[in-house]
Amino acid sequence: DFLLSINGLGLKSVECVRLLSLQQLAFP
Repeated sequence: DFLLSINGLGLKSVECVRLLSLQQLAFP
């Protein structure tokens, strides 16, 4: 369960990074 929770947080962080990177590209 601990490893699964870490993987879940990792996926969420990756999604956040993608959203931020897309926003930076859209609004330089």
